[in-house]
Amino acid sequence: MSLVLLGAGCFGGDQANVIQPVEGFFGGIAAEEPRAAVAGREILVAGGSAADAAVAVAFTLAVTLPSSAGLGGGGACVAFDGAKATPTLFDFPASAPGADRVAVPALARGMALLHARHGRMQWPQLFGPAETAARFGVPVSRALARDLAEAPTDLVRDPASARIFAPAGRLIAEGEQLVQLDLAGVLSQIRQRGAGEAYVGPLGRAIADASQGALPLDALRGYLPQATAPAIYRANQQQQFVLVGESAATTAMLGRLLALVGQISPGNADGPRFWAEGSAATEAQLAEALPRGATALVPTGAELQALAARVRAGSHERPAKSLGPIGTSRAGATAFVVVDKNGLAVACALGMNAPWGTGRVLAGTGILSAPPPSLESPRAAATIVVAPGSGVFYLAASASGRAAPAALAQVAWPVISDQQRIDLAIAKPRVGYDGVSDVALVEPGTPLDALGRGGLRAAEASPVGIVNAFSCPSELNRGRGGNCVPAADQRGVGLVFGGTGISTGGSSFSGTTPHNRP
Repeated sequence: MSLVLLGAGCFGGDQANVIQPVEGFFGGIAAEEPRAAVAGREILVAGGSAADAAVAVAFTLAVTLPSSAGLGGGGACVAFDGAKATPTLFDFPASAPGADRVAVPALARGMALLHARHGRMQWPQLFGPAETAARFGVPVSRALARDLAEAPTDLVRDPASARIFAPAGRLIAEGEQLVQLDLAGVLSQIRQRGAGEAYVGPLGRAIADASQGALPLDALRGYLPQATAPAIYRANQQQQFVLVGESAATTAMLGRLLALVGQISPGNADGPRFWAEGSAATEAQLAEALPRGATALVPTGAELQALAARVRAGSHERPAKSLGPIGTSRAGATAFVVVDKNGLAVACALGMNAPWGTGRVLAGTGILSAPPPSLESPRAAATIVVAPGSGVFYLAASASGRAAPAALAQVAWPVISDQQRIDLAIAKPRVGYDGVSDVALVEPGTPLDALGRGGLRAAEASPVGIVNAFSCPSELNRGRGGNCVPAADQRGVGLVFGGTGISTGGSSFSGTTPHNRP
């Protein structure tokens, strides 16, 4: 912990602009990699906004969880400004500059735009944890070790990536030191000169040259993230969902599921069939809508009625089209949420378009490149649930991994509809859909009677998504969050902080100092 604090200071900018530390409630944060969560917490405690903390989390993830987030990847964030009661979508996908093999690195410019709109601290002050970890090394966490076990062969075959992840001829293991000196140098340049350095400066030229023609310099120079008004989905008259996914399809999937469950409100007995059949029907509907463009991703009333009728029919109909198989790897995408004491909430979903991206590092930069996006890209999603017009939120939750949108919807719905405790909602068995066939993915403990009547075959899969959340059952009072509860998913190895407490791997602790240091 002290190393994180020292890093933030020694790499900071104008110390006259340092914001005084927060006393009492500082907000909350939930992330799937422990060191990234700690980095965000320290920014919140130092008086930074949720956007400042999100920037620190994202760049730290690029160092500590490169399998799922990195400078070569992209994603999207939603910021809900409680003071104005308005959300903003920051969209920065890692897209391909044509038919080439490498997507345009998007993370740096996306986070810079988020910081420009909602940041309080100076940009250089947010890089301490990430740059320190890259330069001096950091022990491989359990989260990264899990992803290394599924790493592609290119990670060892490519000389630039092997020098980082397999320095002794084998992939590094949990607890061993991960040092990324080239990446530390890149982060230092972005810290000192701004995100644009990676696109229009000498660093941008070095990145283009390292791609050996796969990433044209003009594509880097022309890349810009977008800030727009997000689609808002309402499940009932009391709450509305502001959603974000690492892709537009993931966001739309989550939104349609939440809108659908608001229409049907399945009981516990029929819940497994609803989530499996609802996921299958939603995927089929989205596969038809995607070619029509972004405007078609927000469902019409008629589309929701058609979804509801299909789910109520009681028998499974294999989709004529689908978004493709959802895969088995947990790597490739990650999500997190941050809330500050002033009512700003930020939810981000980041991705590399594939587990470990291309598996190749751009030589001399330490940046893992990402392939062009595809319908089979790993999924991550997050949501902020707010009361319409009130400027306060009830729930911020994130999910990644297999069937992430369905997992997040299954946790969020009972919290906002039945006021169920967030930790109980996360602990319940979940159900998903494999994306292409008649197979429902079920976790151990799922009641299968209702599922069998629908014609779907059950296949045990654990986990169905990893969900972490920060819930305020009675709304967040600015500066006072005594009723807010963090919850970490025991299926994962993430870390969740809330106010003066911390939760890790499904266990909660009180006090201001973490009992389990990552």
